[in-house]
Amino acid sequence: MAKQNVILSGKDAARVQKMLREWEHRDKSQNYRRRKGNTGGGAGIQIFEVYSAGTGDGIYNCYEQKLVDEEWDDTGGANKFANKDATPVSVEVLNLKENIPIADYTPALALYDRIAAWTLTDDEGTSRFVGLGLSPDVRRVRTTEAAPGALSITCNIILSTGAESTGAELGAGVEIWVPPGHANLDVVIPKLADDTYAFAVNLQGKWYFTQISQLLDAAQLVVHEDDGLQTTIEICT
Repeated sequence: MAKQNVILSGKDAARVQKMLREWEHRDKSQNYRRRKGNTGGGAGIQIFEVYSAGTGDGIYNCYEQKLVDEEWDDTGGANKFANKDATPVSVEVLNLKENIPIADYTPALALYDRIAAWTLTDDEGTSRFVGLGLSPDVRRVRTTEAAPGALSITCNIILSTGAESTGAELGAGVEIWVPPGHANLDVVIPKLADDTYAFAVNLQGKWYFTQISQLLDAAQLVVHEDDGLQTTIEICT
């Protein structure tokens, strides 16, 4: 059979190219295939997992991550990322949210937290990784002592895995403070006992409780007053 040349207009040629591209990226079930590419990130963004605090405020020692294809469709809570290298290589990453903290700085991230980062060249020509932490700003914590007569208490941060940070792990033994203007923890509401769960947030490198309330004044506890007789409720701690 003799070959015949078909002349297409520019518009028709564009349609054919579009159809070929769509066909190329579909499987036998007409679903779009997943393109193979850089498993560590795309468009210059790389994902890192924190394993310890680095040298410098907001600096973390991290391992680069890869996106795991077989976990993409998982609905059982599996981790969709894993260390990119069989023998992980330590990389320093700056969390931009902690770039200008207070002098008495405490890290805002904990073990296993992740940072989406990209490279940036500093003024001396060194390529650095900078990025943004991906963990929630408000974290769940557990007290490791009863409320002291002080403005702070020692707690362990609950990690992104659901486990509690312990020992020398990043996130363990963190000092968490009452908000500015509050009284000592042994006279505020709620009064924290040992092994109590609470919520805290890191602001500029210092951890604060989110739900501590000031002790009520006795004058606010009046429930009944008649002919000079006053009935009040006292809070006993």
